[in-house]
Amino acid sequence: VAKSRQICLVDAKHKESLEISCATLRELGYWVPEGALVPFHAIRVMRRTLKRAMKQTPKASFQTPKVMSDKKNQAAMALLDRIYQTSYRTEKMFLLVFAMSKMVEMTLDFGVCSLSGPAYAQFGLLALAAFNDYKTGTMFAEVALLIQEQAPSRFMESQTIFLAHAVFAWTVPFQSLVDRTRRGYTLGMSSGNIETGLWCICNCE
Repeated sequence: VAKSRQICLVDAKHKESLEISCATLRELGYWVPEGALVPFHAIRVMRRTLKRAMKQTPKASFQTPKVMSDKKNQAAMALLDRIYQTSYRTEKMFLLVFAMSKMVEMTLDFGVCSLSGPAYAQFGLLALAAFNDYKTGTMFAEVALLIQEQAPSRFMESQTIFLAHAVFAWTVPFQSLVDRTRRGYTLGMSSGNIETGLWCICNCE
């Protein structure tokens, strides 16, 4: 995980980081699609996850959620997050959809971790962008913020706020977002998540 992160963020070799993340995830025993069938499997997993999440994620259930304690699953979540990030930078959009969906699915199966909040917010953006489903997108963004309260991480909370507000920008008055967006900026800058912190303050201003 550390090697993949260094190659991506320090060396800016996003393709190599993506390949290492996928290979490592497979070595850990997790399935990752490859080849010409990636689009088919990505859409299949996305639809399955969306259906499960709609049934299993009422907001009340995440006020005292199960916590992901298994180190192997935590490593898998970190690798899926790296796949998500590098897929975006290398324009592998179906692999991005797969990684995002699997992170939500793993949260449903094994409990929350610090990466679960951003995953749910990303999934909310997907519901909004792919299906024009503002109600579902807003629900996922609200759940993302609840999850982040239960799995605190200053670094990831900044990212969750930024992603959730990308959904809320379409569904709630802007003025109601300003204070939390400023908090996202402060959290990002103080925790080293500088890029997301700056995005938060750009949206705020």
